[in-house]
Amino acid sequence: MEQLTLKVADVSSAVMQDDICITMITDGGLTGEDSDKKMKVLKLAALLHLLVTTRDLLIMCDLDTAIEYMFKAKDMYVSTLGSHLHNLWKKLRIVQFVAQRKDETNPKTLQLQQQMLKWRAQSDFLEQQSKVLVIIRMDSDSLRAMLIDSLDKVKGFRTAAVLPEESATVDCRNVIHCLKENCCVVVYCQHVGPDFPWNSFSLVVEYDYAENSCFYELCKQQNIYHMTFKTTLPQNIKSGVATERFESLVELTVPYVFLTTEGLLNTPDLLQNLESKYNISILERTSSPSLQLFGGTDRYTVITVDERTAAVIQVSL
Repeated sequence: MEQLTLKVADVSSAVMQDDICITMITDGGLTGEDSDKKMKVLKLAALLHLLVTTRDLLIMCDLDTAIEYMFKAKDMYVSTLGSHLHNLWKKLRIVQFVAQRKDETNPKTLQLQQQMLKWRAQSDFLEQQSKVLVIIRMDSDSLRAMLIDSLDKVKGFRTAAVLPEESATVDCRNVIHCLKENCCVVVYCQHVGPDFPWNSFSLVVEYDYAENSCFYELCKQQNIYHMTFKTTLPQNIKSGVATERFESLVELTVPYVFLTTEGLLNTPDLLQNLESKYNISILERTSSPSLQLFGGTDRYTVITVDERTAAVIQVSL
């Protein structure tokens, strides 16, 4: 088992030259009725969540992925946030246009090509029929097309994408059939099901880095080579050549903010650990009427992490 982590500086020079504006959000403008205040808070929270997600995609993935995410988000939240997201998306598209006009090579895909050339040469030397799986973390057609186009330029490294048909995950038979004509397949991480044919692959590439990856542990168990790409700062920024303004923006640390019901006050040790040890800010909210099934509010705590994740802590009798 071998793991190779590639640190790739995937920051366009056009992005570095473009001005980035961050607006501090405070409660100074929250005036009016309580219902209006709550609605403003919800809008600001949604906007902040989208901005942080876009920033993470810019740093951990690439500009194209962030733009595609913003394109979907601006239409989904137009009734809530108005044209704010559209304006930001338009600025990112300008940066993308400048990068394309300069014909800038994506360093991440270029590094992927070079690694696949090495892997191909090694497989030919050992006379092995090796197959490669590339896992992506964004369900993006443009990303699939870019990866296929990039890997097809590697001699003898034909690549295709596999998508689910009638279920939420890809069909094992379709993957195996695809491997009969291709050396590499691209699959979205959430399309990987329990019957996925891992034994058909000799190398798994995670195109987007993620800490504590479940695929790394799985490859370790299956004795499959594993490779992951991690986007990092350009060397000139690390050496202090870049401006402090850009460095501070890229290295910006965004603290976690959790919503919790008043029951957390009954567990002061947990509250102290969250706030002091893990730098998590806690915002108190009222309990939902449906949660009264657990009993009084002193008997349980609901910690909301994001729109999809929540933890319920119930006091045992």
